[in-house]
Amino acid sequence: MKVKRKPVHGILLLDKPQGLTSNQALQKVRNILAAEKAGHTGSLDPMATGMLPLCFGEASKFAQYGLEANKSYEATMCLGISTTTADATGDIVEQHEVPEITHDDLGRVQFHFKGEQQQIPPMYSALKQNGVPLYRLARRGENVERKPRSITIFDLALQKLNNNHIQFNVSCSKGTYVRTLAEDIARILVENGKTITYMLYEEADEDNLRLFLLGSAMGALLQQRGFIVLHGNAISTNEKNCEIFVGRRGAGKSTTAAWHYLHGAKILADDVCAIGFGADGHPYVLPSYPQLKLWQASADLLKIQTQNLRQLRKQDAKFALVILDNFFKQPLPVSQIIEINKDSLGTKNLYGAEKLTVLIKHSYRYNFLRRMGMGTNYRKSLMQLADKVQVSSKNRINIKS
Repeated sequence: MKVKRKPVHGILLLDKPQGLTSNQALQKVRNILAAEKAGHTGSLDPMATGMLPLCFGEASKFAQYGLEANKSYEATMCLGISTTTADATGDIVEQHEVPEITHDDLGRVQFHFKGEQQQIPPMYSALKQNGVPLYRLARRGENVERKPRSITIFDLALQKLNNNHIQFNVSCSKGTYVRTLAEDIARILVENGKTITYMLYEEADEDNLRLFLLGSAMGALLQQRGFIVLHGNAISTNEKNCEIFVGRRGAGKSTTAAWHYLHGAKILADDVCAIGFGADGHPYVLPSYPQLKLWQASADLLKIQTQNLRQLRKQDAKFALVILDNFFKQPLPVSQIIEINKDSLGTKNLYGAEKLTVLIKHSYRYNFLRRMGMGTNYRKSLMQLADKVQVSSKNRINIKS
């Protein structure tokens, strides 16, 4: 028997039960009310529960505003298990041992995922490709390329229930897939960026590959995990805190660090300088690779013999000075950041926007950050760093030959 429809106007806030798609829930309510016209303000996954605003009659004209609005969700993720659907309804495809998750781990992940970013929609979704919903293709065993979509995570709070379960609350823009967000969070927490896989082509230069992996690739991975990465060198003269030398190519960062090393200073980082924030909110430098890279001219000036040192690239007279005795292996708080100038500009303490400009200028591969959709969050970190440490500009050290 055909239901006779009638005009119904208004918005109904439905607590959607588990097991129904948003459209199924809408149609059930529409049939109960015998409403002529109805729509909803955004899709919830079938297994998701919670508020689903349903619009009827004249109110359906406002449904578009709900579709465009920001959303908030609460969810629990299970670490170490990956499924076909990225939720509890799918078949298990991968299992991993879960390392011990700390409060600091959660803090870094929270910080990393806030802000504008790109997200690849899951195959099990209602998005269509050539008119066919992706979930239908997925059920046929097909995996097609999906274009990344711009989303924004406005707020993210993670709470450890036990070592394998993390509860999280997220406020986000439209089009955000919480299942995919959970997968991305879990991947960082579980896999922890311990492995870089690469394929070496016959014509590739191993020296260039090594520099790329230890430089650009490592810098990008650290930035993805919430660290500030400056193109500079970190040394300590008292083993209580450290200072960082930044500057343009050829400014003398490694030369200055090497001079301090020869005068008893400890080396923490060379070229790629990773900075994180401790529980006290103060920035710390993480120890990196125990070496200093020196041009032949700098080595000559410092009276360092290079004949037994490894040449970094055949085409460059640049060498790796291994630091074992004076390499500091523990994180140290940052006391100051010094920009080295090749020109005679004197010494100048920087304030406000000048500090931020210097930190942006000497951030490692800053263009990578923008392309990864991490520029906004990274600038917030730099502002926090600028608030905590002294930043100055000085002439490079004058070494007499």
